[in-house]
Amino acid sequence: IKKQDQLEAALSFLELKGPENFEVKVFEEACGV
Repeated sequence: IKKQDQLEAALSFLELKGPENFEVKVFEEACGV
């Protein structure tokens, strides 16, 4: 994560999914990484 908008997307994703229920690939795609 290199940009502020990627960080915001990551936090939103984790709020929605929860830290224990996510796949790295889906997480990276959602964050634009």
